[in-house]
Amino acid sequence: MNGEPNGWNAYKLFVMEQLKGLTERSTRIENKLDRLNTKVTVLETKSLMYGAIAGFVIAAAVQIVAIVIKIS
Repeated sequence: MNGEPNGWNAYKLFVMEQLKGLTERSTRIENKLDRLNTKVTVLETKSLMYGAIAGFVIAAAVQIVAIVIKIS
């Protein structure tokens, strides 16, 4: 025996490298998810603003039509 029961030291190094690679991959995925979350939040905010503006424009148009009809 050469001090390595059943080749455990070599396997241990292999497992540690695999764990390191998985950790790096997990970190990259988390970073991508964070960027996607930011983009979704921006899109939600924009859609809310556009919806509010459209609602205001429609409400203003209805009020103007109502005033014009009332005056006539």
